[in-house]
Amino acid sequence: MKSLLVLLLMVAVGCEVDTRSSGDAASAAPNSDAQGTNVLSSAEEAAAQAEWDAIRWHTSSGPNCKGAVKVMTLSARVTDGGNKVSFSWDHYPWSGMGVGHFFVWNGTGWSGGKFDWIRQGGQGTKLMENVREGYNGLHIPASGTRVAFAWTDADGRQRSNLAYTTWP
Repeated sequence: MKSLLVLLLMVAVGCEVDTRSSGDAASAAPNSDAQGTNVLSSAEEAAAQAEWDAIRWHTSSGPNCKGAVKVMTLSARVTDGGNKVSFSWDHYPWSGMGVGHFFVWNGTGWSGGKFDWIRQGGQGTKLMENVREGYNGLHIPASGTRVAFAWTDADGRQRSNLAYTTWP
């Protein structure tokens, strides 16, 4: 009887009762899993894969990673006036070294490719000296240009997301 009174009082004052079971990841929050990690819908995943597959790859010193499957989440921030990039990631899925990629938005699509190796386990900071020196046909863009970074396995079959940022 007491719980019925509490329930009636909650309804009367406008409180909502959470009826989700604790293991219901789909109801935890829109676009997140049970741990609160952002997840993409099938349409968003397809759009992200199409964007990845449309990249114009510079391959003189690195792989063309078209078709690579996303297996990790990466974020990137250009620091120190464009001399460094700082990374964070959810996990490092490969047992060997990875490849760091740098992309520039040209107004209609992404262009770029390998700029350096990523040590096994990942690296929180990379210098941008290879890009400054023109490695793999890459170049430093104008301030305010949209850029992105990604990591792949050494074979270019598995990848992170495109980690978007703006060149300082």
